[in-house]
Amino acid sequence: STTIATGQSSSTIENIQIPLLGLNNLSAITFRFYVTLAAGSGTTWRQDNVAVYGTFNTLTSQTYYADADGDGFGNPSATLLACTAPNGYVLNSDDCDDTNAAINPNSSWYLDNDGDSFGDPAVSFVGCTPPANYVLNNTDCDDNDNQITTGAVYFVDGDNDGYGAGAPLFFCADPGAGYADNANDCDDNEPTVYPGAPEICDGLDNDCDGSADNGLTFENWYIDNDGDGFGAGTPIFACESPGSNYVNQGGDCNNSDDSIYPGAVDIADDGIDQNCDGVDGYLTIQENDVFHAAVVPNPSNGLIQVTVSTMESVQITLTDLNGKACFNAAISNGTAQLDLSHLQSGMYIMNISSASSNIQKRVVIK
Repeated sequence: STTIATGQSSSTIENIQIPLLGLNNLSAITFRFYVTLAAGSGTTWRQDNVAVYGTFNTLTSQTYYADADGDGFGNPSATLLACTAPNGYVLNSDDCDDTNAAINPNSSWYLDNDGDSFGDPAVSFVGCTPPANYVLNNTDCDDNDNQITTGAVYFVDGDNDGYGAGAPLFFCADPGAGYADNANDCDDNEPTVYPGAPEICDGLDNDCDGSADNGLTFENWYIDNDGDGFGAGTPIFACESPGSNYVNQGGDCNNSDDSIYPGAVDIADDGIDQNCDGVDGYLTIQENDVFHAAVVPNPSNGLIQVTVSTMESVQITLTDLNGKACFNAAISNGTAQLDLSHLQSGMYIMNISSASSNIQKRVVIK
């Protein structure tokens, strides 16, 4: 007897299929079945005279060729006769090198005129066996000079900031302006946007870190209709002035009169609150009839001159509206030039005192 097929069952009750290959030109046949190693024992069960009914289809065997490199072309020296294609075999025997998928009847070869192993992309041959001096590489920039081989990859730099974007492009020589050797730009239409660029107040992610205007100082900006340096109304929170008529100092109680603003000289009993302190006249800031002082300009950018009506020694102390001392100086000859530009914009109280008198002045730094 001859074993013609085997199968395996992994459970107690199971239908299994056993392919019967190589039985050609038969109309009926009787088999003998053996069941071995049932339940792990050494018992063998045999069933004789098992008949199979039906039609046996005849399959014609064919010669298949090994395709070891998987390029779809077979090796004429490695054959197998079978009814269906075995795994790793094909019907054709056209491969010229079954160890290299890059070499087959569809391979493109390129002339290497200067012998540098880099081919001329303009001169090619398709097939298994190329003419002499042909190679698979097609990246030679000058096939008449073996010192010049491949070029380099560049990217379009649309905004000329030194950073490119988009698909890589191959050039034999540096293409110059409009191209970059990297694709790191996050916005190739804005020259102020590139990795590491300084962040500026423009609503763009200048440094390509994923955040716009980060690290900048945002302030409240008030509209200043009368141009007195003080604004009013609902502020705009921004990292720069929204326009020429905006200031970052609010508190104007009359935004249509440039003589009315916090810190202005208040003329008592004229019916107008010039300094926006809520009363017509000075509130808790007095100046006696004998001892006078002048602070000009006020408001200022921080550079001011203080003049007093006495030649005796005078002490100057500047405090913020919370009473915190911010600056101290002395006057010994009736006048002094003070630099307060290091202080933040806002209103301050200047206390000017001599041995016999004391004066307070509101000072505004813009």
